[in-house]
Amino acid sequence: MLTLRQEPLDQDLTIKEMAMWDTKANILEGYRLMGCEISKSYTKDVLTTILEDVFEHQFGIIADAIPHDEIHIISELLQNPREHYVEVKRDDSHHLNIQKLHLVVTYIGPTTWHIYMPDSIRERIKQFFDQSLVDYPGLQEFNRLVDEANSLRDEIDKFLFSDQLRQLLDILTAPQSPKPNTADPKSESAKAKYYDKKLRELKQGFKSAEPRIQGLPPGSIQKILDNLDSYIEAVDKVKQPWEKND
Repeated sequence: MLTLRQEPLDQDLTIKEMAMWDTKANILEGYRLMGCEISKSYTKDVLTTILEDVFEHQFGIIADAIPHDEIHIISELLQNPREHYVEVKRDDSHHLNIQKLHLVVTYIGPTTWHIYMPDSIRERIKQFFDQSLVDYPGLQEFNRLVDEANSLRDEIDKFLFSDQLRQLLDILTAPQSPKPNTADPKSESAKAKYYDKKLRELKQGFKSAEPRIQGLPPGSIQKILDNLDSYIEAVDKVKQPWEKND
């Protein structure tokens, strides 16, 4: 794979340029992933020229070599500019197929990889999606998964930035916790219980969604749940003064 010494990615690169900076063994591994038989006697220049031609004219072959659990990375990178990266857990014993296929550039951190996509790669893939998919059944599935990943991300974004959630969190994270309404303690207790119920439903929703959200930065879901736990604790404290009145 091609690595980045310093962030962010500040120049465009072609697939041939990226492959030329890699080892011949790694280039041949990319061909193996694509199911292509090619002579090991070819020079790096010949191998990368053929790879460039496949990328430009037969991208479906490359797309078929991208596993489902890496689709969301491609999806996010296609929707963002060159300096945007996707953070994934570092695993030096198992590189991603998109790294082996020279579709991305990787910055290596202590425990994570920052995955970047050059403009020329992004634009070519987008152009390809605009062309006929009839000849590439595997690419149709790839395209469907990209759409699904985009849709899921949009749903999560809308939910996280919804007015209802924002209002709820504003109340629970206010400098002062809600004070008991001495005139109507049952009303305040009911409100606290409502918040409690909604937060627990929200937490359960994240847990249910977790298996579908692969490749998030390490600990992302846990951080969300930890925050929800603190909100639930705040609600519990608000409820306590009126528990005996219910």
